[in-house]
Amino acid sequence: MAFTKEEQEYINQQNADLNALQTNEQLLKTQNQQQALAMQEEEKSMIKEQLDLSDEILNLYHFSKGDEITIKENGSEEWLPSENPHLKFLTSYGVQFFMGFIYAHANKNILLSNYTIEEVQEIMAGLSEELNDQLLTQYEHIFKKATHKECQQVMFERIERDTDNKMFELEFDEIKLEEEEFDKARNKIKNELKQNIKNQGTGRELLKIKEQLEKDRRKRYGEMILKTLNFIDATYHRAISGQERRSIRQHWHISESRNQNPMLNPNIKKGKMGVMNYGWKEV
Repeated sequence: MAFTKEEQEYINQQNADLNALQTNEQLLKTQNQQQALAMQEEEKSMIKEQLDLSDEILNLYHFSKGDEITIKENGSEEWLPSENPHLKFLTSYGVQFFMGFIYAHANKNILLSNYTIEEVQEIMAGLSEELNDQLLTQYEHIFKKATHKECQQVMFERIERDTDNKMFELEFDEIKLEEEEFDKARNKIKNELKQNIKNQGTGRELLKIKEQLEKDRRKRYGEMILKTLNFIDATYHRAISGQERRSIRQHWHISESRNQNPMLNPNIKKGKMGVMNYGWKEV
């Protein structure tokens, strides 16, 4: 049976429309599948980030080492080694001791546990006592005492600072000096300061510096203990009544619900009403 020209054009148009519809449907399925996969990856990433304690632990690590934090032009933070003897209050063993204690009591397993508030309070009381006992018995190995070289470094820094202050007084009094006179005046002031230290006793001055250095370090030592216990306490509190675990389970439920949506998951077959399958029959 031959078709007229108009009928053939109509059939061709219908076939083209059908092919376009099938292509669009396939494209929509692919887009929905990609969207579903992206949402699943986002859920996994969010859960991983929720259980990740590495940033907080890394900050405690740099603090324990006596590093200094700097802010870059783009706003990001960067920890750099410091030469400031006032900041270094732990030995290498002391740094490892604190980090080992932190890793043992602040981790993913703790977050996913289930505690009552009374259990957390009891655990923290025990950990505080345990930490204090270990610090007392190992104090000589953990706490970094000021060395003779560090005390000398502080002494020279003080001389330079005091010299700068004296030179500023000359500038403040509007006493103008030529470059050669300026250098002579600076050297004279520095020598006078050195002589004053000698007159009072260099050893005595170094001892005073050592006492001040270790006093400053003990403050940071106490701050490190407080930071450690607060961080561990916060970790345990996130596990009270299993709230962290419950939060993750809720995320998964939401993700599973999205995956049950035929528009987002093309692997789910469409169906029609039936009897043997309690109202749903695959087609």
